[in-house]
Amino acid sequence: MNNDCSDIDPDSDAAVLHTDDCSSLSDMVVSLQRHLALFMLKLREKHCLARNVRNSAVDDLKCVCSVITTTLCDTVRKQLQEAGISADNNEQLQQVLNVEYSISGAFDISSEYKLTKFCKENLGMIEAKEHVLQPPNAKLSVNVSLTRKPSCR
Repeated sequence: MNNDCSDIDPDSDAAVLHTDDCSSLSDMVVSLQRHLALFMLKLREKHCLARNVRNSAVDDLKCVCSVITTTLCDTVRKQLQEAGISADNNEQLQQVLNVEYSISGAFDISSEYKLTKFCKENLGMIEAKEHVLQPPNAKLSVNVSLTRKPSCR
């Protein structure tokens, strides 16, 4: 598998997050959550997609990831059995082969509240603050001068 990312645009999210150290399964899940959070923010902020469209895209992405990981893990299990290697006696190997359950937990940030909370805690996001420019009880007054149009005579 080629892990060279020389073709990644340096300004992209992938370039920023590619430096993640995924030495454990939990690190991999957190890294996946970061990528998913940036994907969801990009759908919301850059592409201005409605919430139902974003949720549908994330649900579809979750299904694709589930199929890929399940198929890959089943294939690896089969190959190990054919090679005479038992994964039953190796706890770390069992964790890796059951990664689909861990990955489904990475999609736990699909609500707006959970996404915002995750981004604040893990991506350093600072929410925009609303500044009111006039006192709360002040009435807005607009001066509009109504004039007749000059007639062309």
